[in-house]
Amino acid sequence: MSSCKRVGLAATVLMLGALQGCTTVYEGRYDWQDGWREAQVLQVASAYGIKHERFSDCRATVSPEERASSRFAVLLYMHMARSRHRVVPLPTGDTFAKGEFVYMNLRSCHTPLVRRNAPLGGHGHQGHRLGDAGRQADCGRPLPAEVRAAR
Repeated sequence: MSSCKRVGLAATVLMLGALQGCTTVYEGRYDWQDGWREAQVLQVASAYGIKHERFSDCRATVSPEERASSRFAVLLYMHMARSRHRVVPLPTGDTFAKGEFVYMNLRSCHTPLVRRNAPLGGHGHQGHRLGDAGRQADCGRPLPAEVRAAR
C-alpha cells in the first residue's frame, strides 16, 4: 500500500472517530442524545420539603394542586463535567429511596425515572463511563469529589 493510501485511510478512520464523538446509549435503549442521563436519588420529599431551588427544578412545571400532593426526587447527575441537581416529580405510587441509581430524562419533567442496578458510571451501558479510580466522566474529564463521595 502506498504511503498516500495509508495517509488517506488513517485520515478516514480519524474522521469517522471524530464524527462518532461521545455517543452513549445506556442499556441499549436510553440514548444520551435523547436526554437520558445517569443519576442518583439524593432525597425524596414533598415539594415544600426540598428547601433550595436546584440547577434544574421541575416543581415550577406542575400545578399548585400537584405540587401540594406529589412527592419529588432530588437527583444528582453530571452535566458538562460538573455535578448538578435536578428536582423531578414522582408519579403516584412510584417509590424511590435515597441512594437509588436511576436514569432520568432532561428533556421532560414528566418522563418517569427508570431504575438502574449500577452506580454512576457503572456497568450496563455502552459509551463513556462516569466513575472514579481511573474511570473518567464526560469523555475524559474526572468526576468531582462530591460524586465520588455520594457512592
